[in-house]
Amino acid sequence: MCIRDRATYSSIEAPITKTLAMSHKEITDTDPLYSFTSGGTDCRFWRKQSVPAVSYGPRVYAMGGVDEAITIDDLETTAKVHIATILGFLGNP
Repeated sequence: MCIRDRATYSSIEAPITKTLAMSHKEITDTDPLYSFTSGGTDCRFWRKQSVPAVSYGPRVYAMGGVDEAITIDDLETTAKVHIATILGFLGNP
C-alpha cells in the first residue's frame, strides 16, 4: 500500500468534531448521528495535509439516482451548522 492510499479519519474527540457536534446540537436540538463515509469526500485530502476535516451534510434522497434530492429545510440547517462550526472552530462563537 502506498502512503498516499492510507485511510484517514477524524476522531470523535477531535476539536473539529466536537465543535461540529456542538453546532449541530445548538441548531437542531438533537444529538448528531456519527457515521463514516468511504473515501468519497475531500476530507481525506485535507487530513493528509494535517488540516482537520469532518463531513456533514443534509439527508439525501435517492442518492446516486436520476432524481437525487434534498429538502430545503435540510439545506438551510446544513448551512447554519457549517457557519456555526466555522465560527466556533476559529474561536468566534
